[in-house]
Amino acid sequence: MHKRLSRGFTIVEIATVVFIIGLLAVMTVVVFNNVQRQARDTSKEQAVKAIMNSLERYYDNHGEYPTGNQLNPNKDLNKINSYGPTLQYLPGLTLADLTTNTYNFYAYCDNTDCNGASWLNYRRYQIIYSSRWDTSGSGSSVYIGSTQASGGSGCTVTEYYDDPAYTLQWYNEDQGIWKFIRSKHGRAEITNNGGAPTPPQTCTFTTI
Repeated sequence: MHKRLSRGFTIVEIATVVFIIGLLAVMTVVVFNNVQRQARDTSKEQAVKAIMNSLERYYDNHGEYPTGNQLNPNKDLNKINSYGPTLQYLPGLTLADLTTNTYNFYAYCDNTDCNGASWLNYRRYQIIYSSRWDTSGSGSSVYIGSTQASGGSGCTVTEYYDDPAYTLQWYNEDQGIWKFIRSKHGRAEITNNGGAPTPPQTCTFTTI
């Protein structure tokens, strides 16, 4: 009667199996993160569409867009604490359209009252509404939305009191860029501020 000979795995075989398992785990994490990132982008863009539709309905009824202090009367600089005023001026929207675990809607002004809010680099989970703060003033109001943490490079959005418009800004994680969109009515322009922003960021209005 012959004895069955058995041997254990060699160190090379064990190392190979561990490497393959580790590689599969890394690939799974990368794929999962990509799917999550794309889902957040989709959620933000769907919210932007809903917000835009409501803003255009407001324009159809009033002949103008709401000002920053109508949507954010407390001038909250980081995150709107109460969306009651926003929902009052933009009927048809729900709280779910304005805030989730992925983003929050944020309305602020273009003048010195909100100077500290202008660095977009710190607001990547916000959908930002920029418009004239009130009905006073003349000429242009300039909103500087730098896509960098400091320095003068970024994008400048110029809006005009005599032909009011609004712009929306939100960060697309998958593409690694800020997106800018402007209202159907009114006058708004976008240009490089100082030098060109860091690629792949470009200063241009887009559509969704």
